Amino acid sequence: MSDFDDLVTCYSNQIVFFRHYRKAYAMMVKSVESTRTRQRPNCCVIAGPSGVGKSTLAMLYRDSFPPPTRVVSPEDNITEELPAFYFCLPSAATVKSFLKTLVEALGSDDSRGDTIDLKARAIRAFKERKVKVCFLDELQFLTRPDTQHSRDAVIDCLTHLLNSINIPIIILGTEECIDVVYSREVLARRYPYRVDFGYLKFSTDENSDYMQLLNSLDSKLYEIGHLDPGVHLTDTTVATGLFIASNGSLEYIKKITCEALEISLHRNRKLLFEDFISAGDSIYLSLNLSPGRNPFTLEKTEISSALERYHEFTLPPSRKT
Repeated sequence: MSDFDDLVTCYSNQIVFFRHYRKAYAMMVKSVESTRTRQRPNCCVIAGPSGVGKSTLAMLYRDSFPPPTRVVSPEDNITEELPAFYFCLPSAATVKSFLKTLVEALGSDDSRGDTIDLKARAIRAFKERKVKVCFLDELQFLTRPDTQHSRDAVIDCLTHLLNSINIPIIILGTEECIDVVYSREVLARRYPYRVDFGYLKFSTDENSDYMQLLNSLDSKLYEIGHLDPGVHLTDTTVATGLFIASNGSLEYIKKITCEALEISLHRNRKLLFEDFISAGDSIYLSLNLSPGRNPFTLEKTEISSALERYHEFTLPPSRKT
């Protein structure tokens, strides 16, 4: 790996705590603290489209806990404590596949037996390993047609686990997972904390989430890349092009700016608008608000049309014409 690759990787790994990130992080912390003080699960669900950073944020919070630690008891019994861990719901979710995935995530090599065996093994592992919080991702898989017959059974199993282990299971997923969590009161009452995570909204106001994000990323670009003075992400032409290219998806904003940084580093460490044009040509932009066009080469009228379509799509239903 070249020095340039190291710099791009370092930039790519940067996390910016804009408003939605701060709120979601605070809700996860509150979930753990409320469960501890009230002695019953008070969990959090974080829902939003792919690419907004839900899993990244969850792993950041997971990593704020102590790492797995081997503990030797006075009787010389060895236990590896696991304060926090993350796992994904299997795509073809049944109660058994859910429990097998959970038991394996808890570090067990033994995933044999029926659902009763697996559930008992999971509960025992939660307690023996002194887990403080668990992150369950991709719950929206339960809305797929091929999982409809097992949906209620998985919800019942998850509810039983919560009542047995008495720790929060923080749920992450797309918007569809909201229907799963709040479709049954038996599970909904365990999830008083909810964050709806969306794409960033377009605004050139310097105090907006979007511009605050770009300002922070811009600082990291110049700091990590040791760039000479050039264009900035907060420049109107760059900021507008980035939004049209990404539709406010943090994932795509990072992809494009990583690509532009790499181009700049290999050229002369001076970030130019042409670097964003090249990045727009290099990356397939599935959320592009001007499909089939490079967002950084649009004429003024095309930019206006793309932003008008965006604003029309994001208006509340009562205001749409």
